[in-house]
Amino acid sequence: MRGNWPIRVKVFICLGLLLLVVTLLAFAGLYGSYAYRNLVRSLRDRGAELPIAAKLSLQVSELRITLNGLHELRTCGFPLDDETIAARQTLLCRDKFTLELDNVRQTLKEYRTRLEAKIRAGSRMADNEKEWRTVDEIERTLSRIHHAKQDSSWVFASENLGELKTELDDLQQLVASLPSHLHDMLIDDLPSELRVVLSQHLTG
Repeated sequence: MRGNWPIRVKVFICLGLLLLVVTLLAFAGLYGSYAYRNLVRSLRDRGAELPIAAKLSLQVSELRITLNGLHELRTCGFPLDDETIAARQTLLCRDKFTLELDNVRQTLKEYRTRLEAKIRAGSRMADNEKEWRTVDEIERTLSRIHHAKQDSSWVFASENLGELKTELDDLQQLVASLPSHLHDMLIDDLPSELRVVLSQHLTG
């Protein structure tokens, strides 16, 4: 029966189908462009946290070095006398540790503040449950470290130094995992083909 349709009807049908195809292609192109711009913008915004995460990792490393120095001084077997050289060095290291811990807490506060600002701005890449859990755990670890050193004589107790070493080891692992959360979210958002290529590029 369609073979009996007038030529004009057939032409209109073909034009309609062609228009539909062009419209779908145009929509797909616009949507892809919009999604790409959003991805680039999100990456640019979230990229600002990466230097802060690197700074945080460096500061935690410095804390661990200072604590190792305290442990070495403590194992020298010096008398509990502030007049001895070893004791004075220990107290200097204690003050250095306190200052470095404050720096870590301030940097983490800056990291959290940026995440919260991105959430308010509607950035989907800031709404990362794993990343937020990690930040919360870092804060709890820092609070335990801060509490453990409330007694000014904590540097003279070997058990305190051992507990702090364990906490700092855990803290270093938590801080080192922060950039991986952004990486995982980025990979999950990409098409499967690009996901494989980008994953190989970032890990290679």
